[in-house]
Amino acid sequence: MIKILVVEDEVSIRMPVVINLELEGYTVDTADDGRQALDLIEVNDYDLVILDLMMPYISGEEVIKTLQNQNNALPTIIMSAKDSPRDRINGLQSGAIDYITKPFIVEELLIRVRNLVNSQLVVHDHTYHLGRFRLDLKSYKATSNIGDILLTSKEVKLLQLFISRPNEALSRETIISMVWNQGENPSTRSVDNHITHLRKYFEEDQKNPKHFLSVRSVGYLFSDKFLVQNTG
Repeated sequence: MIKILVVEDEVSIRMPVVINLELEGYTVDTADDGRQALDLIEVNDYDLVILDLMMPYISGEEVIKTLQNQNNALPTIIMSAKDSPRDRINGLQSGAIDYITKPFIVEELLIRVRNLVNSQLVVHDHTYHLGRFRLDLKSYKATSNIGDILLTSKEVKLLQLFISRPNEALSRETIISMVWNQGENPSTRSVDNHITHLRKYFEEDQKNPKHFLSVRSVGYLFSDKFLVQNTG
């Protein structure tokens, strides 16, 4: 079941959001400031955070910055009264995957959450085996051909994308739009370099890959034939 943390200091905003998310079938926890949010994130496995920016003690911006410093790629939706174009751009560039301005209709937020849950951006399961290698997408840890490694945030996002869209040919442009933040402007060569890294880590034979396959004139395809979710 998808578990969501709602971080909002105004009860009149927080409670309608929580009630409606629960009616949608999600498990929901709440925090009314950034400090409490970070404490909850440390001891819980959340799939999504809905985060206000202007809060007591620790702001929403600081929460996002702290998660990034911890290499935590927890998907975040910002909901804020800061509604200028620059505010929205800054929020998305900070690493949030969506930004909704107050006041908003709760139904709109629910649709955004639903779309994200149904997309590659929210991955409920975190631990897998890819062949003989173990992947933990929450801790960023993995076993690999070169031993135990700590994956980068981009490598984790790329793996999340592939795992949620297996056996589907994805163009380099699609991969960039889903893995890189707005404003980063990577070249398609950046995608190739990251695929090279993943093959180095997880392919038994990099010249004849079984997991991360090239699709001529398109991009790449992830085969989930050897992917197993770890339920233990």
